[in-house]
This record gives sequence, structure tokens and C-alpha cells, in this order.
Amino acid sequence: MNIAVVRNGFAADETLTELQRIERYCFHSIAITRLAYVRRISDCAENVGKKLTQKKILPLLKMILKDQEKDVRSALAEQLGKLAQILADTKKKDGKNTQDVKRGNTKRRDSNAAVLLDLKKIQETGNGVIRFKLGVSLPAHRRGGLYLKVSQPMNVLHETSIVWNDASPSWSPFQIPLKKLDLSAPVKVVCWVKNNSEQKTSDFKGTVLFDVPKLLKTKPKTTISLSNRAGVALKDSMLHFHDISTSSKINFLSNLLEDEIASQSKDRKSITHKIIPCIQKLLIDEDQAVRDKACQALVQVAAVLDEVEVQTNVLTVVLLLAHDENEQHKIVASKLLSSLAKILGPLLCREFCAPELLHLADDPKCSVRKAAVVSFGEVAKVAGAEVTHKKLLPSFQHMAKDQVWSVRKSVVEQLVAMASASDGKETAKMYGEMFEDLANDASRWVRNSAFEVLGRLIHTLGEDSPRSLLTWFCKMPSLASTKIDQECTFFCAYNFPAVCQTSGFRNSPDLIRAFQQLSKDLRFPVRRALACSLHEMAHIVGPSMTERLLIGPFEKFLKDATNEVREGVLQGLTYFLAVLQPKIREKYLSQVWHTVRNSQRNWRFRQRIAEQLPGFTRVFSVVSVRDSVSALVSFLRKT
Repeated sequence: MNIAVVRNGFAADETLTELQRIERYCFHSIAITRLAYVRRISDCAENVGKKLTQKKILPLLKMILKDQEKDVRSALAEQLGKLAQILADTKKKDGKNTQDVKRGNTKRRDSNAAVLLDLKKIQETGNGVIRFKLGVSLPAHRRGGLYLKVSQPMNVLHETSIVWNDASPSWSPFQIPLKKLDLSAPVKVVCWVKNNSEQKTSDFKGTVLFDVPKLLKTKPKTTISLSNRAGVALKDSMLHFHDISTSSKINFLSNLLEDEIASQSKDRKSITHKIIPCIQKLLIDEDQAVRDKACQALVQVAAVLDEVEVQTNVLTVVLLLAHDENEQHKIVASKLLSSLAKILGPLLCREFCAPELLHLADDPKCSVRKAAVVSFGEVAKVAGAEVTHKKLLPSFQHMAKDQVWSVRKSVVEQLVAMASASDGKETAKMYGEMFEDLANDASRWVRNSAFEVLGRLIHTLGEDSPRSLLTWFCKMPSLASTKIDQECTFFCAYNFPAVCQTSGFRNSPDLIRAFQQLSKDLRFPVRRALACSLHEMAHIVGPSMTERLLIGPFEKFLKDATNEVREGVLQGLTYFLAVLQPKIREKYLSQVWHTVRNSQRNWRFRQRIAEQLPGFTRVFSVVSVRDSVSALVSFLRKT
């Protein structure tokens, strides 16, 4: 037998093809051999094509899932997302090109594209209706009135009459004009109940969600399970399509709909039926690193699926985890709600992600609450300001007073993200009140984190930022070590230009006083942060304030004993000088020469000067450029 020594140190039969090696060595008795070949699965799939991937590679996944080595399972999780991308790649399908459309940065095949295009053409004519005759059966229902509401986001399409004291009612036929439908949004049918005629609000009983082509494909006498808000099917609660039909003007679509929707491509079925179930197993793995890799894989898979597939196959996985009894599974669900937010989009974030986060944020386990609050920022950004203000922010405020300090610290870390998803002075006031409590928190870790994010919070809130936040910011250089760690002063210096741009330096004596304290700080990281941003400060405050308040620190930093501080101010030298009056600029040429001549042991100083030579020709006079800058060029060329 021919043997070839592989770099990892194990032997492999060189007569085998790449695919045959994967089939054999992914189950080798030596763990390092299995690990090496599991890591090659996606490369092999890329080389052998989709047909052999489906036939030979995908059947191996379930067996590899059972590997006792966590590193092997983690490697498999990394491969699953890549496999989905390969199977979803419509540019290469065994040598044939197919139609593709963009979703984010990934291309996918849109099986309903032709159908939707024809429907849009019909919409433009104003013709076409869909006729319905619906019913429900709720064996657990005893008393009260049932009714259905058919809707799309921000658009109620139809609301039935109320049928009282009937567990299996049917409603009179109704029709919805096609022109009223948003073809890109799902259609939701919700069953509601009222206990009596005096009740103003209704209680939720169950829902079904369709995309428009699937709705048009639904046949008469079809029965579908109602689901709860988490997307989990409700036992024995059914929605009945006694009849569904279309006007003659769109009947010609029936065959096309049947073909397009019923025949989901084999490639995409491989993703939803083979790859996602494997990821689902890895998401509940006993090892955290494996679970983290599985989370990344599920996000990669979601990026190559269309909206309905994401809702049906991906979101369902997340919601099942969120309602699991296992603490770690709920934590995984929280992470996924954040990671998937952009892919799910505003509608699903509003209707599913936000309610699930609120549910997890109220969990009795502090680790689950902590994981939930970490996801608030991303979900809020996608869900929008209204949902953030009405639903997420009240829970966020409640968690800021959680009994466990680590949960409160996580709230602090999400303050800026939540603020960026909010708007209005009233909301800004709420963040100001939250910060006030967190700045006086019993935990030093919470207080430190609060002051670390304060500058970014002020900048994010902008003109709506409460005055109290600026007062706290200006106090940071002088706060006692019993209040916060002195390292927090670095964050004050680092964020100083952003706060000045937001709040105004000229009209704030407290900011001026804080700047002067920072410029004299004995710790070089604080001085370096100011030195690196001094040129930005100059452009923010303008020439007069620069000459009155910034030249002193500028000259001091140029002569600082710490090289990092001097280099920080040199890298923005031209930009700083451009703010000064021409006469004042000229005197700093001698300082430039002094720095170059005395930097034989520090080539970085000379490099910083050399990088700014083109800028010197713009900030110095023609005479200075001719006599001094040109000589400086010659001098630097010789060093």
C-alpha cells in the first residue's frame, strides 16, 4: 500500500481520493487525525461539487456529531456554516448557472421571484382578489367569543365577526383585493377571544404566518396548526381553510405557484433538513466552545436562506431554546436573538425577538438575565425606536436595579447601544436617571463600567444629553479612588473630543477645568490619549480657544518625557498647526528641527515628521518651505 506522510504527523493512503479520505479518516481511531479531516470537509465539498456533497458528505455529519472529542465537534460546527454557503451558491451548480439575488453579502436563489414579479404586474392593474372561507377548532375553548384577524405589518386586511360559545366556528366567506397586499411581507392570521361583550381587549389564542405565494398555493380543505407567540405548534388548535380561491384574472398563476413552491431545490432542502438539525444538536452540546461555534454556524446558514425559510427553520430553533428548561440553552437563545437580529429584520424582531428577550430578562436565573440584557442593544437597533421605548426600555430600566451586580454591569455595557436605538428628550432623561443610579451603585465594578461608557453615552444622546451627565463627566479627573478606579480617567481623556463636539467647549467652564486637569495628569496613558487627539480638539474649539487653551498643553506634550506622548502629538502636528494663525505656526519649525536632530535613537519620530512633509508645504509660508522645509527633506533623506 502506498503511504504518504501528512504534515500533522499521521499517515494516510495516498491512493485514495480527497473524498475517500474524508469518508475514512473522519472516523479514525486517533483524535488528531479525525480533527484534521473534519476541518477539510468544506474544502472537499467545494472541490467535488454539490451532487457528491449531498450524496457522500452530508450523510457523515450525524456520525461525526457523536464524536467524544469536543474539538472535533467544534470543528464540525465551523464546517456546517461553510457547507450551507456552498450548497446555496447558485453560481456553481455542477457547471450550470441559475438565477441569483442578493441577501446581505450572500447570494441566494429566490424560488418565488418569478411568481412575485407576475403578482406585482397584476397589482398594477388593480385587479385580482383572494377569496377565503375560514374556521377554527379549539377543543379547550369553553366560553366566550372567537374571531379572526388577517393582517400584514401596519395593515389590517380583514377582521371577522365574533362567534360566541362555539369551539369550532366557521365564518362567512370574505375576499381581499390583491392590491391591498404587500407582496414582500408575510400574511398573519390570528385567532382572538373575548370573555364577554363588555371586554375591551382580546386574549391571544394562536396564529399562523404565511408568505404570499404560499398563501395563494393553499388548497381548500387544508388544516394548519395554530402556533403560540414563540412559534411552537399548539396541540389540537387548528385553522381550517374551508375554501380559498382566486379570481379568473390570476388563475393562470396556479400551475406556476404549484411548481415553484412545491419543488424546493434539493440544495436548499439539504440545508434545512440535514445541516440545520446538526447545528441544533451542537447548540445544546455540553461544551460551551462547541455551542458558540454552533451559534456562528446558524447565523451563517440564516444568511443564505430566504425570509420564510429563516422563519420556519432558524427562528423556530431559537424559540425552542428560549423556552427550554435548561439554563445554558436559554443563554444560547439570547446570543442568537442578538446575532440574528439584522438577518431577521424589523418585523420579526418586533414580533418575536423583543417578546422573547423580555421573557428571558425575567428569568429567575441571573446568568440568563445577564445573557438577555447583552442582546438588548442589537435587537433594539433593528426593532426600532417605538418598540425600544414602549417595550424594551422599561425592562432595561428594571434590570438596571437587578439584585445581581453582574446583571447591572451588563446593563451599563448596553447603555450606548440602547441609547442609539432611542430618540427624544424624554428618553434621554430616562438614560440620565439610569446613569445616576449606576454611578452610585454599591458595586465598584458597576461604577467603573458606568464611567467608562459615559463619554460615548453623552455623544450618542447628542443635544438631548441631560446636563447631569456632563457634570459627572467633568468630575471624573478629580473623583476619589474610593469612588472609581483611577484608570477610568483614561476614558475621560479618550472621549474628550467627542464630548466637546456634543456639548460645546467654549461655554463650559467645567469642561475647560477638566481638560486642564487631564493635561497635567501624571499617568502617561491619560496624557497620550489627549496628545493623540489634540489636533481634533483644535478643529472643534476653533483658532481663538486653541491659542488660549491648547497651545500650552501642545508645547508641553512636544517635550514630554514619555516617547508615546511625544509621538502622539507629532502624528497630528500639521492638522493642529493649520488651526493657528500663520505667524504663530512659523515658530514651530524650529521645534520640528529640534525633534529631528535629537531623535537619532528613535526613528519613529523622524518617520512621523517625514509623513507630514507634504502638509508642511500648505501650513508654512513659501519662504519657510524654500529655506527650511526643503532642507528638512534633505536632512531626513540622509538619516
